[in-house]
Amino acid sequence: MSSDTVFNILAILLPLIELVGITTAVRAVMNTRTSQGAIAWVVSLVTFPFLALPLYWIFGRSKFQGYRLLRNSKDREIQHLIESLQREAEEHKLIPDIQDGAYRAIVELASMPFIRANSARLLVDGPATFDSIFEGLAAARS
Repeated sequence: MSSDTVFNILAILLPLIELVGITTAVRAVMNTRTSQGAIAWVVSLVTFPFLALPLYWIFGRSKFQGYRLLRNSKDREIQHLIESLQREAEEHKLIPDIQDGAYRAIVELASMPFIRANSARLLVDGPATFDSIFEGLAAARS
């Protein structure tokens, strides 16, 4: 093979591998579980695609796909139970008629309404959460 042929092959192959690295980096951003992992994959896939592409294809794929699918199917299975309990609570008038914004936010986050015998607070930061935990511990009787 002449040096011109090798140069022409490399001139096509190098940008193509870089393009595959960039495309894979976009996929890594969308599928990596943590932001730190996504950044690490993007930097290595764009900077060193010859080394990083095989490593990503081996180690970078999500190993939690099966778990996520199983979890979603289990969530769908119990969704009818949640809906049944909500209907029953509404029939027995156990759900308070509160229009407060914080209450609605809590109900949306929990995906279930609170009944009259319970209370809840929306804790939006660490100090408020820990204060609430320590108050609960101090008030505990057993």
